[in-house]
Amino acid sequence: MYLKKVDRPRTAKLPDGRVLSVSDLPHSATQRWVASRKEIVVRAILHGLIARADALSLYSLTEEELGEWEMGLILRGKTV
Repeated sequence: MYLKKVDRPRTAKLPDGRVLSVSDLPHSATQRWVASRKEIVVRAILHGLIARADALSLYSLTEEELGEWEMGLILRGKTV
């Protein structure tokens, strides 16, 4: 199996012990954004799996929308 060289990590260990990988990211054509998918995108950005600008472009998000997702994660008491 060939892995394409990238400048950022492919996986990140989350504070709760779970491992998040690039393959866990939602598909770019996702239209129904449930809390769990939003959380994955926010955590992937925070742990360097995807750049913020790339996430905005890939998922057609605005800065405000992504900011709301981040705030929602904080307000729900999730450890970032």
